[in-house]
Amino acid sequence: MDGGIPRRYSIGLWLAAGGLAFLLCMYHLSATLAEGVFLPADHDSFYHARRIIDAIGAPLQMYQFDPRIHAPEGSWVTWPWGYDTVMAFAAGALMPVTGAADPMSVLAFIAPAWVFVNAALFLGVASRLRLSLPARALAMLFFAVSPLTQALHRVGMIDHHYVEYMFVLAMLYFGLTWFRNPYARRHAVALGAVLGAAPAFHNGLFALQIPVLATLACLWLMQRPQERKAVLAFAVALVATTTVFLLPSEPFRQGAFSYYLHSWFHLYIACSTAALCVLFSRLRSTRRNVLLLAAVALVLAMPTIAQVVLGGAFIFGTLEYIATMGEVGSMLSAIAQYGPWSVTLEYSPLLWVLPAVIAWLVWRLRRHADAANLYFAVATVFGSLLMLQQYRLEYFGSFALVLPLCMLFDDLRRAPSPSSRAWSSALAVAVALATLPGLLLLRRVDPLGSDLQYMLTRAVYPVLKAACAANPGVVLAEHGDGHYIRFHSECSVIADNFILTPQHVEKIRESEALLAGSLAEVRTRAPYVRYVLIRRGENVLDDVRGCGLDCPENRGLRMELLSKEPPARLRLLDEVRLPNAQPLARLYEVVP
Repeated sequence: MDGGIPRRYSIGLWLAAGGLAFLLCMYHLSATLAEGVFLPADHDSFYHARRIIDAIGAPLQMYQFDPRIHAPEGSWVTWPWGYDTVMAFAAGALMPVTGAADPMSVLAFIAPAWVFVNAALFLGVASRLRLSLPARALAMLFFAVSPLTQALHRVGMIDHHYVEYMFVLAMLYFGLTWFRNPYARRHAVALGAVLGAAPAFHNGLFALQIPVLATLACLWLMQRPQERKAVLAFAVALVATTTVFLLPSEPFRQGAFSYYLHSWFHLYIACSTAALCVLFSRLRSTRRNVLLLAAVALVLAMPTIAQVVLGGAFIFGTLEYIATMGEVGSMLSAIAQYGPWSVTLEYSPLLWVLPAVIAWLVWRLRRHADAANLYFAVATVFGSLLMLQQYRLEYFGSFALVLPLCMLFDDLRRAPSPSSRAWSSALAVAVALATLPGLLLLRRVDPLGSDLQYMLTRAVYPVLKAACAANPGVVLAEHGDGHYIRFHSECSVIADNFILTPQHVEKIRESEALLAGSLAEVRTRAPYVRYVLIRRGENVLDDVRGCGLDCPENRGLRMELLSKEPPARLRLLDEVRLPNAQPLARLYEVVP
């Protein structure tokens, strides 16, 4: 039995929801399959795929510094070792079993299959909230049909967001389990282990410690601290697991202290969280101790301020060039750019009642103020704020769109008033209907790699691959093409879609300056450039101005190399033309 619900019902619900979600995630197969070859589903998936494929033969030797990005200096890969290493092991194990010769034909299906893991965790969270079977069915229907679920797990998705979602759900599941039974140390240890492992899969997941720390702080202020030994077990597990997962990290071994690298910063954060949690369980909640702990927290925060400010530049979209990445836009910017209906399709109509739902969830604590309900409310507020801040961070708060409403459904259903039961039925119908608009997105036909520019210029990359195999070198190209070049070839790139650190921003400035200049300037300022992949800067699919190559976006090197015959010391390797015979992109080799 699971909360009074027979286990077979839970298994059936999990299989039904997971199966439906899997089918929907496979719907856009055409966006990843071209001429019998599987391609990654989006920009970042191209780089993940390159890194994973390179490591399949020896996953434990996963490179963490890549000399072929941000050339000629190279740079640390800002994604930690964990996810890509696990994927390299998985691909290496599955290829002999399936008979696949191309790793991509295996990697493309891992994210859709992983939807069953996240479905199990989502259902587990619903069970820890003690939802009834009808409420769990509503929650799982939303999970299965939501475009947010499909975006994370769609076929060809090799980006790590679906694993980040797993850690969010695991944080909820094990946290609710512990706060339901505060004396069960094994649950505290499990939560600490989950939070300690998470930053090895994405640097920013150390933030999952915040809801736990905030909940323990609230309970302490309410003079209801968690049981001491269980808190100590949580703290030890958090620090120990963080340390174990840091050992394979090369930046950690070299002494780096960085928000964007899996480094001593993450061990420091874990130790600080652990220390504060233990103090909350050991000290009495008095005015003196409140001031003492506030001072301790301030002192602990001081060494991290510079790194947190740097990370905040990404979260709040103030880092230069970050606004060009659609996934980092806030909810308000998405509404302004795409309109309310488009946002509704992506998130469901439940998005618009989220503020009222959060207010109700907080108000509900007046009558249901146990530790588990407090923890869920804190996690809901935390996740919702991140979800509203960036589309990229939607998995932090997508559960908040439906699970609180399922709790309200059960509260109304259990109320003695006949009108309350009628309202519960109306709410169930409303939640079920709210899943329907997202199905309209299935009509959308995504281009290969989810990028029209890539789809239009893809024919160039086999030529570049062959050239780089014979004569590797640095490619001057748009920074948005950097991951494509790394995936398809053994050449290096000056800039790419990593826009996180000052070095990343500086390399984009450098590539843009070279593209805005002349060929002579490229030879003088970047003599290391071996290839030039140039494409038109204007949107050729929506050029209402009709200015063609005379568009301001094509100034500089684009105009010089697209409008004329190849100049001296450049060899034209390939080109892609538009239907009107004008060149769209050209690939040149600099003749030694």
